[in-house]
Amino acid sequence: MLFAFPVDCRPPIALGKMVGRVTLWGGIAVFSSDDIQRRLRQSPFIPVRIIISSGQTFDVLHPDLVLVGRRDITIGMASTENPTQYEQTTRVPIMHVTALEDLPTTAPASN
Repeated sequence: MLFAFPVDCRPPIALGKMVGRVTLWGGIAVFSSDDIQRRLRQSPFIPVRIIISSGQTFDVLHPDLVLVGRRDITIGMASTENPTQYEQTTRVPIMHVTALEDLPTTAPASN
């Protein structure tokens, strides 16, 4: 039996278009582990919302709560006693990360 593939059936990297440091593939942002790690290491750290392909969101208020691997990230849910430590974790394949959005920061109250 012979299998034929459409002409446009190429690996995602061939279809990707670089916009800044993020690749767009079919109009969807595709992040690398380096992109995510770079964003988490910005100084000063700005809290970030990670959005994945299912629409689920993860608000990261401290950079220590995300462990970046080559193919996935582990996101810790902050504990109520210490927001730099996690209560539980969620593992997300990097290919499902569709957006990184800055979370609003509150300005210190002035007297």
